[in-house]
Amino acid sequence: MMGRRISTAFYASLLLAPYALSAWRAVAASAVAALPLATLPAALRLLRDFQRGMRRAAGDVDRVPLVEALVDMPKRTAKLQAGFALLAIGGLLLPAPPLGELLGSAGRGVLRAYYDRVHP
Repeated sequence: MMGRRISTAFYASLLLAPYALSAWRAVAASAVAALPLATLPAALRLLRDFQRGMRRAAGDVDRVPLVEALVDMPKRTAKLQAGFALLAIGGLLLPAPPLGELLGSAGRGVLRAYYDRVHP
């Protein structure tokens, strides 16, 4: 009903928005909140396959019915979201300092080591 372009953009936004929120939470609250980002490559593959299925259904390649082109998408999306959710729960339960704080500490350590080496 929405058309190929809008459907793809809508699916992409639903699929990728949680990753942006996980990245933000990792920086702001807890470094282990970045655990769900491990599923990002699978999400990008899923999005690419969705786009291919939409093109096949539209007739850009070899026209097939939309149902046939996207038959496995709901199952694959559910599996991806289950993995994301399990890692997100782990990220919420495990205590850790914010990623921004960890990166700042690491940066200060590198600068301190460099300064100590240059100015013995």
